[in-house]
Amino acid sequence: MAGGKEKPVPEGGVTMTLTADGKFIVREGKREQAEQGTYKTDTKKDPAEIDIMPPSEKAGRGTIRGIFKIEGDTLTLCVTGGKDDGDRPAKFESPEGSQVMLMTLKRAKKD
Repeated sequence: MAGGKEKPVPEGGVTMTLTADGKFIVREGKREQAEQGTYKTDTKKDPAEIDIMPPSEKAGRGTIRGIFKIEGDTLTLCVTGGKDDGDRPAKFESPEGSQVMLMTLKRAKKD
């Protein structure tokens, strides 16, 4: 959901990998290239905070600030649109007309 509106999942789905050493990889649908970067979290905050930094070649996008929660195998992310714009979301919602995205991700089952 972005700006209060449901967004379709790209054909082929989306996978997001977050590593313990602060790296992320996002692969959308059938695109050959995966987006990579780094992230930092602060779990002492309520709600927990996350800062997502795109790779240097996309530095113009700026840091994406957000909040997150983990419930079982579900990760809920609520983030700003990037370019260091706007305040960090305070609630898990995407108000209409905003640049806030709300995503719910499920842990992939290991084969």
